[in-house]
Amino acid sequence: MPHQTNVDLFLTIAVIGGVVMVVTGWLWRFIRRNIMPSQPPVRYEYRPVAPPEPVAPKPPAPNQFLTPANWHANHAEPTIDLDAIEEADRDTLIDILSVLKKDGDYLFSANKIRDLVGGADAVVKSRVASHRPKPPAPKIEAHLDRPANGWGKSS
Repeated sequence: MPHQTNVDLFLTIAVIGGVVMVVTGWLWRFIRRNIMPSQPPVRYEYRPVAPPEPVAPKPPAPNQFLTPANWHANHAEPTIDLDAIEEADRDTLIDILSVLKKDGDYLFSANKIRDLVGGADAVVKSRVASHRPKPPAPKIEAHLDRPANGWGKSS
């Protein structure tokens, strides 16, 4: 039976090959672990270390990262000692604050000046309005003159 002999030969070669592979794996593992170690043995030693001291964050420079959103956080609101100001000085202060400009806009609104200086609302606002130009009146485009032929007659 030549066919049976070929199968037996194939199985014998496969078994011998498998045994050789297993023995080679064991031998290689033994060589790697015992004969040629990749790194020297590591010895661990525990040494207690003091925790680092907390470091307070350094505040940013006065003009660093200054945006309109955090302007008031970086600059305190101006305050005025109202008890030390006489009435004549209060009027002068209103006059000065009402004409201060920055980038073409007024620095303080009338309400803000009233909050800073104090006093009657109408007095402060009228004094501020006396120093600022009145806004131009709205321009009316439509003319309501009576037509020459009357309202209901078309020409």
